[in-house]
Amino acid sequence: MSSSDRMLAVLSLFSLDRREVTVEEAAELLGSSLRTTYRYVRSLAAAGLLSPMRGGRYVLGPAAVQLDWLIRNTDPLTSAAGPAMSILANTVQIPAVILLCRLYKNQVMCISQLASGLPPFASSYQRGRPIPLFRGAASKSILASMPKRLVRQFYSQHREEMAASGLGVSLLEVHATLSQIREAGVCTTSSELDVGLTGLAAPLIGADSLPVGSLSIVVAEAKLTPDLETSVKHLLKAGANQVSGTLQAL
Repeated sequence: MSSSDRMLAVLSLFSLDRREVTVEEAAELLGSSLRTTYRYVRSLAAAGLLSPMRGGRYVLGPAAVQLDWLIRNTDPLTSAAGPAMSILANTVQIPAVILLCRLYKNQVMCISQLASGLPPFASSYQRGRPIPLFRGAASKSILASMPKRLVRQFYSQHREEMAASGLGVSLLEVHATLSQIREAGVCTTSSELDVGLTGLAAPLIGADSLPVGSLSIVVAEAKLTPDLETSVKHLLKAGANQVSGTLQAL
């Protein structure tokens, strides 16, 4: 790991469970010397990525907020998916949440969402929150579009979790399940992440023919009639095809 990698690794120490760190804690967690870690922290603080607190503690800094604003307004995937998300939100006949998710470090992260009506529920897919690649429609639709060699590698690391999520108890079963999702064009799951909610998702394919994310909709399971489900699937497929076409033309 290079010096730059180690410095950036300081940022990965933060989470909901660890909202602040000291130089000493960071040095221990990273396996670096105090002197080197202090240099990393000082550089990150100068860039605004960390902010000092009393007692030698550091929290994430305001530059992270600025970067978030920039990516909301400049991200090509968000821009490409905007029209399709608006069409879904304006067309679906029941309260729903439209989600745009992207693949990130073998996880799936929501990067944008749009409410249709006034949904009386909250989805586990929140902007910036990583979700496992094997749970939920938005995740499984991406996994189903990945090359078999990548699925095989992922299975070797998460076979128990994949079995628990209904993908299969063997690699052969996993491939068969993912093949069905891929052929259907839309993945549907119910109460898999949130009890009482149904998610439907279609993959977004980039210029290299690999999945970069997914377009999905979350609704109350009790409100999703067969006719409405058919309509939503059609809209999702059309929207995903439009977004994928835009991405492939970039």
